[in-house]
Amino acid sequence: MEIKSWYKSKTIWVNVLAFLLATITYLEGADILPDHVLKALLSVVFPVVNIALRFLTNKPILKQQEELAQSLGGGHQDPVDKD
Repeated sequence: MEIKSWYKSKTIWVNVLAFLLATITYLEGADILPDHVLKALLSVVFPVVNIALRFLTNKPILKQQEELAQSLGGGHQDPVDKD
């Protein structure tokens, strides 16, 4: 099974986007998006996208320590999380 780096994970990037959207909106006083749109995105859209991505997942990701070990010639370690 092919293993990919964490930064190639769609699930991680969707969650980063949700985090940034929520944080920026909070810091800006909800001026970026109307409150009802933000609530819909964070409470419905992002969870549904996360669930869909989990079903589409077919490659595990490596943690940073495992990537370093492999780049230094270490053997394959079992991945801890998938995406």
